[in-house]
Order: sequence, then structure tokens, then C-alpha cells
Amino acid sequence: MALTLGVNAIASGSGSTVTTGAITTQVSGSCLEVVVNLEKPTQTFTSVTDSKGNTWTIVGSALTDSGGVVEMRRYRCENAVGGSGHTFTLTCNVSGVCGIAAVEQRTTIGRGCALDQEGVINDTASAYDSGPETTTIADEFLFGGFTCQGGGGTYTHTFGNSFTLINEETNGTSFFPLATCYQLVTSIGTYNTTCTVTTNPIAALCSLDTYRENPPMGITMSVSEFPKPKLRR
Repeated sequence: MALTLGVNAIASGSGSTVTTGAITTQVSGSCLEVVVNLEKPTQTFTSVTDSKGNTWTIVGSALTDSGGVVEMRRYRCENAVGGSGHTFTLTCNVSGVCGIAAVEQRTTIGRGCALDQEGVINDTASAYDSGPETTTIADEFLFGGFTCQGGGGTYTHTFGNSFTLINEETNGTSFFPLATCYQLVTSIGTYNTTCTVTTNPIAALCSLDTYRENPPMGITMSVSEFPKPKLRR
């Protein structure tokens, strides 16, 4: 059993809401995660929604960069309803600079996935590092996110440690740079990703979340296979 990369969408804007363009996700059984950023202290988060009426759960907790300017949040839907015309929306309380990146993980058995490990680091040194996460089963989907306070210009993102870029917001003049990446692994291990950008910001937020496919009906997992609790950073 293994997860694979599906479709994705990304959008940035200056307002109280920002919505991605429409994509065609799997009709049922996909896992979705969105990474959002918003302008602090001007804005506060209101909600993440999508056009299919899915329920979204926060991954970990929100974190603001060391300059107090940009906040990152991640939300997941582990067994989504999908289809054509699928859009994703971030809503904040007032107008400001905000963005959203959505990524679909497709399953081989259509039963969604489960979050295994999660974490995010407020990093002040390039290459910006997500910090390590240790998976609990062999086949997992590693999903990384990055955002920062841009100082202007074009921000091209390069992820390290065999992670592949999925989507990116490169306009650091009008918006906050934003990018996602992934890696499919086939063995239990400790993984991290790094991100370098063409123009180094003062500080950045870099996340890494890992997902496992849900087992088919009638198959159970041993106690050792369940994710182990971990301390917050």
C-alpha cells in the first residue's frame, strides 16, 4: 500500500480571502493538506474551506516567524470528497496579504490516509530546515511546506534531501513566498527537508508532515505500528 502525489493548486492575494483555481481531485478517498500563510499582526485566521464541503483539521499548531510578520498554518482532510471544480479557500478576519497551497495525496485503495508525524520550525539560517521526523511504517508520503517574509523580488525555492518541489509562490514583492514539496519513502527512518531561496529572508517557517495510507477493511495494525506520541518543539 502506498500514497502517490495527486493534483495541486496555489494562490496568493491581498484581501480577507484567497481561493485557488479549480482542479480535479479523486472523487473519493484522497488525502488533502493545505499550507496557508497570513499577515501578522494585521490578520487573524478565520477558516479553511473547500468547494466540496470537506471537514478540515489543523496539523500541529500555528506558528509566526521570528519577525512577527507571517503566520503559517497547515490543515488536513484525511478521506476527502473530491471531483472536478475543486477549489480551496483561506478566510481571514480583515484584508491583508495571504496565500494557500493545496496538495492531494492519492491512495491505492481509496480509504484515505492518516497523519503519522508533524512538525514546523521557525528557522533563521539558510538552508532553512524542517527538523527531523521519524516515520513508523515503511511506505509514507513526506510533505513539506515553506513560507517567509519576502523582502521583494522573485523567490525561487529549492528543496534538499531528495524532496521535490510541488508548487510555489515566487512573487516576494506583492505576497509572502510559499512553497510545498514531497518525497515518497519505502523504509522506516528519520527524515528532514531543507529549503533555499534565491533571496534570503530574515527568518522562515519550514514544516514536515508524514502520512500513511489507511489499511483495507479487515486488516488491523499491531500496537507497534501506531504512531507514537511526541513532545512539542
